[in-house]
Amino acid sequence: MKLSGVLFAAVIICCLFIGYHIPQKTVLSSDNTEVSHIERETPVVRAVRKVEAAVVNISTEKVVSVRGFNPFGDDWIFDYFSPFRRPTRDVTRQSLGSGVIIDPDGTILTNEHVILPASKITVTLADGREFEAELIGASRRFDLALLKIETGKKLPFIPPGTSSDLMIGETVIAIGNPYGLASTVTTGVLSAKDRTVTFQDQETRQVHSFHNFLQTDASINPGNSGGPLLNILGELIGINTAIFAHAEGIGFAIPIDKATRIIGDLMELGDVPRIWLGLHVQEITRTLAEYMGLDRLTGVLISEIRKDSPAEHSVLRPGDVITSINNVEIRTRADFRRMLRSFAPGDTVRITFVRDGVEKNSQIEARAVPLDRIEELTWDTFGLELRDITRQDVTQFRLQVNEGSLVNNVRPGSPAADVGIRPGDIIARINRVNIKNTDEFYQQMPYIVQQDSAILVVVRGPNAYRVNLMIQ
Repeated sequence: MKLSGVLFAAVIICCLFIGYHIPQKTVLSSDNTEVSHIERETPVVRAVRKVEAAVVNISTEKVVSVRGFNPFGDDWIFDYFSPFRRPTRDVTRQSLGSGVIIDPDGTILTNEHVILPASKITVTLADGREFEAELIGASRRFDLALLKIETGKKLPFIPPGTSSDLMIGETVIAIGNPYGLASTVTTGVLSAKDRTVTFQDQETRQVHSFHNFLQTDASINPGNSGGPLLNILGELIGINTAIFAHAEGIGFAIPIDKATRIIGDLMELGDVPRIWLGLHVQEITRTLAEYMGLDRLTGVLISEIRKDSPAEHSVLRPGDVITSINNVEIRTRADFRRMLRSFAPGDTVRITFVRDGVEKNSQIEARAVPLDRIEELTWDTFGLELRDITRQDVTQFRLQVNEGSLVNNVRPGSPAADVGIRPGDIIARINRVNIKNTDEFYQQMPYIVQQDSAILVVVRGPNAYRVNLMIQ
């Protein structure tokens, strides 16, 4: 017993001796008392330390053509007359953004608008090393992109967490490279969930709607885009994306649960397939409203629900008037299609509709366009039955080309019939994609079914025509 007591005392003395000789990082508090370094290590400090090595700087280069210098100013009338037009020259413009390594093999998640369009993408790691990145896939509709760098070694990374259990008011942390200031950390709270933001693309002038955004008051500035939004445990809960230009303390991030679903499509397909609900809708005209006894001219009327579609398994029925989707008002068919473009397969589409003057609600789980029903979808959407060109077709229809998709049949009253397409015509191009055979046409269908129209190049004899097909 005495020996045990002696050993215990010896251990205590050794511990005190060792502790006394370990250097302590200290600072002086306001009353000149020493505060240990460890006491100042807050949860935010621990979270940042855990992930900062996985946050990267992304710089891009793109070549654009600009006019030469004009001493009379940019509005000088000489610019508008050929003999005096200023010559153009190519210049390289650079932009900066952020990204986060989500896999030790060098896979990086960022925003689409950070890296496109670009002729060169450079990733700078936290330790200063630079690598040229390969683009794996990108989606403008969801503003997400995947990059890959090859370093020959495993890299620090942040595995995707979850955003399903987030609480309004909980602390969040943003890390990025605003204005090129690397590894900038800002903190705030989660201000709101499930926000919908609509803006117009400055290049295409197309209106985009993003829904399910996380809103935060953590400072997000240009250059933060593509960087991680973390919870207090250092878990990846979102990708910082946007700010309100004329507001302070209002930033938005894509929730990581949605980003995770999209990552799989970007890895496999390079883009995200369009969704399919199996709904056909039409505008509500005054005549239609009077005929059906409707008391509104806004919204869209469900004219048809496809068999074995997601909509068929909901409470929706033909004759219902859709008034909002995910709490965003739907006034026209263009509104309806724009909102559907913002959903990915697996998302829940919350629809508010009116039936017999009573407002009701329905939820539909969005599905990808079913590839096994692509021929049926083409018939429903365009009114086209297509097949590959044979040698007999070349003789029978006196074809001048042997590539494209041959129109075998046209549904009366369909969009194809409205623009004059007829059997024997050849579809050579859809939007900006050249078509060599029918399979290539079908491959484009998942990406255009939610558009308002599609531009087709139709070959008939020696002539080619460009037609605008309205999508039903």
